[in-house]
Amino acid sequence: MLNIWKIAASEDQILSFVSSVVVPEPATRSKFLTSKRILVSTTHGTIWSVQILKDSQGNKYLDKPIAVFRNTDLSTIWDFAIVESSLTGKQAESHYDVILASDSGEVRHVAIEFLQVKSETVLIKFVGQSALRLSIDQSDQTILTVGGNHTVKVAKLSYDE
Repeated sequence: MLNIWKIAASEDQILSFVSSVVVPEPATRSKFLTSKRILVSTTHGTIWSVQILKDSQGNKYLDKPIAVFRNTDLSTIWDFAIVESSLTGKQAESHYDVILASDSGEVRHVAIEFLQVKSETVLIKFVGQSALRLSIDQSDQTILTVGGNHTVKVAKLSYDE
């Protein structure tokens, strides 16, 4: 289940519940793609997209999750990073790049357009261990750091247009 909480402005209430939705698989991570869309990774190797909508009274709710990527070997996606883009609004929600760290030891770059995989590339392969955590340098966006069970790797990313 994915729950959305709002940070409250009062000292009496730190968080207030906004909405929840059932993701069909156990979640490992969730991150905002935009202010209106959340990506969720799972133990079954899937990336789900969940949209935040408003009803007629202005109350926010989470729409039904849509699977946008699935590892062919169904290995757990432990972590993912969304590559920053110059796109905004609806374009940012329909065209984005994600770097995935999987239990199989593979670190993949996945380009997604209109909730469909456009391209997929293996960037790094850990032999005999899982890719557990990753991060992209916020100031450069081309430096990728990936942690495995016993190893940390740093790579320079390049994007073909």
